[in-house]
Amino acid sequence: MSTQVTTAATGSLWEGGHSPYLTNSKKFGMWLFIISDALTFSALLMAYTYLRLATPEWPKPFHFSPSIIFSSIMTFCLLSGDSRYQSVLFVNG
Repeated sequence: MSTQVTTAATGSLWEGGHSPYLTNSKKFGMWLFIISDALTFSALLMAYTYLRLATPEWPKPFHFSPSIIFSSIMTFCLLSGDSRYQSVLFVNG
């Protein structure tokens, strides 16, 4: 019986050569940070949404005015300029 146990223990891990659970501690720490950050911000956004919908007299953040349209146009110009810049870098790089 002991020969069967040692044969199974000395065989390759899942016939792949290495265990998929062996990972670098820095990589694992980064993944934990990303997951915890995503969960934290999603919980905060859900709490804000719940409070916003549950309170009927929640104040309006702003009234629709021409300044919002102007800001939206300027944001679009900024983003479209960045995409053109990135395409030039991609072609020349």
